[in-house]
Amino acid sequence: TEIYTLSLHDALPISAENRARPASASSRTMGALFVTSGVLFVLGVANPAVIGTWSDSTPDALAAAAGHRTAWLATTWLLTLSVVAGIAAVTMLARSLRTDAARAGLAFYLAGATLYLASMTFELTVTAAQIGVPVAPDWYFGMEAWSDGLTSAYFALLGPAAMTCLGAAVVRARKRTDAGSGPVPPAWTGVVLLAAAAALFAQYAAFRGVLPFPQFFAFAALGLAVLARRRPPGADPG
Repeated sequence: TEIYTLSLHDALPISAENRARPASASSRTMGALFVTSGVLFVLGVANPAVIGTWSDSTPDALAAAAGHRTAWLATTWLLTLSVVAGIAAVTMLARSLRTDAARAGLAFYLAGATLYLASMTFELTVTAAQIGVPVAPDWYFGMEAWSDGLTSAYFALLGPAAMTCLGAAVVRARKRTDAGSGPVPPAWTGVVLLAAAAALFAQYAAFRGVLPFPQFFAFAALGLAVLARRRPPGADPG
């Protein structure tokens, strides 16, 4: 009996360590994805060859892209990949929180990201084919306006709605002891998500347009906070 008791006692810390390993790896992965999403977006928007064209009319933007086609393609791909990384990161965050608010946030984000990726698919196929064409056909301009509407729906409405739900879920989760088994970011990152969502809603209400930097700055901050968190004692550094 003594041998059995000691063996069971000795096994308990090992089991605890084994449970800590996937949580730590998951935390690092989620943090890296959030940071990647933020960094890729900033790199895409700040591309020197296209940064001055964001407020141009569609004909002017096409003309500018014709002179910097490679830079335009690089920017479009960077923005697309930033949202793909965001999808993965938000999915991991929602699964770690496991609350109704987090699930609602994930649903909002997936809906918005789907619209944005549809818009980017249009840009990478239809718009790319119009770059360098002397005169774009009339039908293109209508479809381009529709594509811009999809982007606005994501950045101005569905994205901020998702961040509101996720931010509230993070703040509440840090006050509970049963908030999921995965990596939960610090409470202040939830406040950052809420502030970024408020900034995006306010931009759209005031100007009927948004500069989506708050979302991706918030994602980068959340990711860095998760990566900077100290591992629990005994957790496997690998």
